[in-house]
Amino acid sequence: MKKVTLIVAAACLATASYAQKAKVSSAKNMLILQRYDEAKTTINEAIANEKTANFAGTYTIAADVYGKLEATGKDTTGIEQAKAYLEKAMELDAKGDAKGKGIGKFKKDIKESCATLSVNAEQSAINDWGAKNYRSAMNNFLTVLWANQNKVDQYDMVTDSLIYYNLASAAWLCGEYQMSADYFEKSFQAKYEPQKSLIFASQCYEKLGDNTKREATLKKGFENYPDDKEILQNLINYYITAEKNNEALAYLNEAIKKDPENPQFYYARAFLNEKLDPNSAVTDYEKAISMDENYFNAIVRLGELFIEFGNKMKADATADSKISQAEYDKLMNNAKEEYKKAIKYLERSVALTDSNEIKKLIYTDMKSLYYQIGDYTKSQEMA
Repeated sequence: MKKVTLIVAAACLATASYAQKAKVSSAKNMLILQRYDEAKTTINEAIANEKTANFAGTYTIAADVYGKLEATGKDTTGIEQAKAYLEKAMELDAKGDAKGKGIGKFKKDIKESCATLSVNAEQSAINDWGAKNYRSAMNNFLTVLWANQNKVDQYDMVTDSLIYYNLASAAWLCGEYQMSADYFEKSFQAKYEPQKSLIFASQCYEKLGDNTKREATLKKGFENYPDDKEILQNLINYYITAEKNNEALAYLNEAIKKDPENPQFYYARAFLNEKLDPNSAVTDYEKAISMDENYFNAIVRLGELFIEFGNKMKADATADSKISQAEYDKLMNNAKEEYKKAIKYLERSVALTDSNEIKKLIYTDMKSLYYQIGDYTKSQEMA
């Protein structure tokens, strides 16, 4: 009688266990039928039951269910929960049963669920991006990468190239500049939008205040893509702002060789040469203006440069008490000629700006210049 009782008890336990595992299968079927809410209720019951709480298969299906819930807009934390369930499945599968048997039995199921999670997480990230929920998009792109690394035995980073780029972009929008830089670098390595990836990575380093990496990234871009004008321009701008004039001039000369019809390069070289080689600066400003007759910045800077020339001549005339009258008059007349050149360019610049504040500043300069050349009527008109 005792033996019969034990057999009956064992049969009851097996039936109870089978009933709970049937819930896992039922949840899977409901998922296939797109009855997501029912699938969630059923798999939660399986997770809560002691018979299936330590069954790895419970958690692979739970991951599929919760991932789909967020991908379809029914749960805002489904992807995060799905990843946690897969980690639980991996943990259980690595242990096997109570006797340590069956280790790795669910390896295939886990990999398939990781592949499913990758799809669901990417869809969720796209949804988040559309809703401008960039932090959630960032986290979901991170989950895509995690899932991809676990869905196959041989992981190939190239397959994630677009994810790297999108993740880096989302991280930038969240102010996570180090993460953004890291993944833009990965995007470059995977050869997805490599030039843009390096430019954006350099901008991340700028935000982080890491000029060493900013410079190195742009130089790497120039070395790999020497004909890319945007990389070259960013590198030149970096050297200008860092006041590394010799480096900036070297790259500007290279840039002008590659693109001799770009007025911005002549403007930048002129700006750098104002102190080092003023006459060369005049030539480059004039070259830039000849290419773009409405180049406001070049026109204004050239006018200001002629003012500086005139001021220096005037200062030289008055600094030496032993200077002859003839030499004095020559310097003062030359100064007036420089002021007249300046007026010509400042007059042109007024017509090119809609800013009343800027016009006011220009008129102030012109008022003084007209006075210096002896045109007092014009000087009064500038008031």
